[in-house]
Amino acid sequence: MKATAHTFIYSTSPAAAAAAADKALEIAGREPERRIHLWKNTDCLSSGLNQLGLNTGSSVTPIIPAQALDKADIFAAPVIFPACPKTSPRIRFTVTSNRTLSDIDENIETLDGHL
Repeated sequence: MKATAHTFIYSTSPAAAAAAADKALEIAGREPERRIHLWKNTDCLSSGLNQLGLNTGSSVTPIIPAQALDKADIFAAPVIFPACPKTSPRIRFTVTSNRTLSDIDENIETLDGHL
């Protein structure tokens, strides 16, 4: 239902989304170190997933798809049709600047033990 219900897909709160975007831009301008840390985290996770043999596609953003994931205590959102081809469902890791490199290394180690 989430992927096909037009009233769900196309209903958003423009005022809330605009306010959130405005605040995010304010914080990004005031705290550029968050963006630097975000990219370090992104590179760390992407490299680790690739070393485990996971196909992360050609993503160049902090949203990293991984096409294989077994049972592990790591939150990663599923990407299902129609957001991706029916024959290629994915697990999406979203990196944030609030995580430490140690957190990401722990996630990679957990994945390595479950794949």
